[in-house]
Amino acid sequence: MNKIFVLLLIILPIFAYRYAIVVSNATYSMSDWRAVCDSLQLKHQGRIFIYTNSIYDVLSQLQDYQPDYICFVGRPVSEVNQSFVRDCHQLTRQLDNDIYGDAVWGIITGYTAEDALRLTRYDTLWVRTVLGGTNCTWDYWIEKGISTYEAEYNRIKFKFPDGTTLDTVWPERCPTDRCTLLVNYLNNGINDTVPNRPRIIGNVDIFVTSGHANQWTWQLHYPSSGYEGFFRSSSGQLRGDPYSGSTRYINSSNPKLYFAVGNCLMGDVADMNCMVLAWFHTGGAIQMTGYIVETWYGYMLWGLPAYYHYLQGRTTYAQAFYLNNQSLLFDQINNTPGTNPSGLEYDKNNVAFYGDPACQTRIYPIREPYYSENIEIRPGTLRDTFIITITANYDSSTLGFSGVSGARHPIVFLPVRIESIQVENTNAHSVVITDNFCLLYVWYQGQRKFVRGETRYVRFTAKRKQVPIEEISLPIIRRNIKKEKIKGEIYDIFGRKIKSIRKGIYFIKENKRNFKIIKI
Repeated sequence: MNKIFVLLLIILPIFAYRYAIVVSNATYSMSDWRAVCDSLQLKHQGRIFIYTNSIYDVLSQLQDYQPDYICFVGRPVSEVNQSFVRDCHQLTRQLDNDIYGDAVWGIITGYTAEDALRLTRYDTLWVRTVLGGTNCTWDYWIEKGISTYEAEYNRIKFKFPDGTTLDTVWPERCPTDRCTLLVNYLNNGINDTVPNRPRIIGNVDIFVTSGHANQWTWQLHYPSSGYEGFFRSSSGQLRGDPYSGSTRYINSSNPKLYFAVGNCLMGDVADMNCMVLAWFHTGGAIQMTGYIVETWYGYMLWGLPAYYHYLQGRTTYAQAFYLNNQSLLFDQINNTPGTNPSGLEYDKNNVAFYGDPACQTRIYPIREPYYSENIEIRPGTLRDTFIITITANYDSSTLGFSGVSGARHPIVFLPVRIESIQVENTNAHSVVITDNFCLLYVWYQGQRKFVRGETRYVRFTAKRKQVPIEEISLPIIRRNIKKEKIKGEIYDIFGRKIKSIRKGIYFIKENKRNFKIIKI
């Protein structure tokens, strides 16, 4: 039998980001919760930071590490609660000297440690199918789905895969009490057809709700409960309680985002019966955003789609949450026309993001993003030159704060960390450039709106920030292998396996969504 002698180099994935896991010593000493941290460390080649009394115990270590992502792992109630969420907001703005956030962050918790561990196992989710317990689902930017109206009985809106919509009153398809309808969609997915229209089929990728709520209950109808039921949670179980009839339990296994865009208190882990824990235990959520207080202004969540839906896959859910918080800070500092200073202060630290912040949960692109961005870097001997350009892709664009639930200022993530920034020229009103992003202030209320193709730019120079290098040993293994069993694997820049391959010559074609690997 023919054999060949080969050297196998064990190649570890090259990670384009730095990932920190922050956990208490008490939690890390428990084997089931330690497994959560170890899973994240392996997945992201991250570093674990262990504190004794407060997450601020590891602030100086995080400042040295300069992470791009921070995942706070904590047990519910005793650790993860309202105060903890506010501390996460504030700590992540203190990794350098500016007032803006320095890392995309999220909290992983769960009704059980196994729930928390499950959140670490997902790499990617393309958001294609939306289900709305409210009509505000931004379905223009999503491929398909169904939205219902909390303030109008029997009204339903279908978004079809061909881009068309049908918004109608249809009691046979949308009963007066939507409770059982929504439970069935969550448990079984959507498989609906309307005459002469494309079928809407798919598991629910994102569920959006608004209206009255607290930590344990969502009232389906608004403003009064009327003739509709409630979603409730208890002991990790999510359920629907119709206006009349028996309880409908929600046991949904497919991964999804829960976007409690307009609900009070839904993001508060008040006790072990709360909605947050139930959505992760039986609701199938892998990421969730929600207010930890009563909401009245709504900037932080109603504005999140400006950096998520509008940008069509350019950002993840966690990145969009982060960017909207930076936009809020800018508006607060600059008193941007149309904003409410009291509302901005109220929202700044009172919204939670749950889930792995580096999970690739992106909107499946179906059209041009609201604006395009381009980054040109011209390397220099001591300083590099950066030219960032944003281009409006639609007429009547408002590339700035247009309202609580409207557009936001363009913000561009920088591909490298920088320092010693010097702006050379720009046609924006002003710019904010930190070590990891650039915000262009190009429009405010009362100004002429942008037309398609109109651009704004900034040109600046900066030094690349020196980030400590961590050495990783790469062992070399000598082994005799049968020739016909030689095979390899292809990974993307995030260390995710794309394909296993056998001997041969391959051509790799990349488009904006994925890789296509063709054997020649």
